[in-house]
Amino acid sequence: MRILTILTLLLCFVISGCGEKPPENKPVQNTQQTKNIQENQTKTKPYEIIYTVKTKRFDKGINLYVLIEPGDYSKDSTKEDIHAIINKLVKEHGSKTSVDFFDDKKALEIHYQKWVTAKLNPTEADNKILAEHYIAGFSGDLSTGAYKNTLTYFPSGNSKIIEYNPK
Repeated sequence: MRILTILTLLLCFVISGCGEKPPENKPVQNTQQTKNIQENQTKTKPYEIIYTVKTKRFDKGINLYVLIEPGDYSKDSTKEDIHAIINKLVKEHGSKTSVDFFDDKKALEIHYQKWVTAKLNPTEADNKILAEHYIAGFSGDLSTGAYKNTLTYFPSGNSKIIEYNPK
């Protein structure tokens, strides 16, 4: 009888894992899911949204006034920085997003006070600051632009208009 009890217990351990520690309650990591999250996180140069305006676009879109780091935005590598920020902002705010980029806070304030609040009639000195520090403007999903998604660069007063479709 004793041998039968021992054999029964032994079978229980072997077949069903009786007596084993219960498995720890750890979340299962899906490596593909982790990889996708990392790929979707867009790294961008530092930027700050200074103003968000929801009443300027006729189509109920949003206007963002963004301060970025100073740099030579006529180079392709720095243009890619602008593209990455646009991609991120459009993803966060929707396709009907317009973004104005400045690399100087005073220039951003001059533009905002002139075009949004209409409280400023800029001086020649103000216009010079704008010409130097208004970097780019993007209008997303806007039927009145040169393109449906229009990106205009203004480095050093030389403007260039392209169609840019955010990813």
